[in-house]
Amino acid sequence: MAELSTHLEAVKEEERERIARDIHDELGSILVRLKIEVALLSSKLPAEAGALRVKAQSIEGLLNQAMGTTSRVARELRPGILKEFGLPAAIECQAEDFSQQPRYAMPSALR
Repeated sequence: MAELSTHLEAVKEEERERIARDIHDELGSILVRLKIEVALLSSKLPAEAGALRVKAQSIEGLLNQAMGTTSRVARELRPGILKEFGLPAAIECQAEDFSQQPRYAMPSALR
């Protein structure tokens, strides 16, 4: 039973690593390409196309958010540091990331 449990955990971790890699590599590269395409399109807009330029900047901002979310989800799903440096370093990194999120930051009066 213990061997089966260990095997199932290993399989689950391998799947999480594969999904995280796919999210980061495939979705991340698509978003980067989209951002480049929007920047190129924006640079070719005539000077009098102010409304279109504002829309292109808005799209770039949304792409930046999507890229950040993609990176965060992949990292939370399977931190690369876990494989490279082990569990203690991964826990320390996760705690640091968690503490830097505004909704979880410690109030200054408690620091």
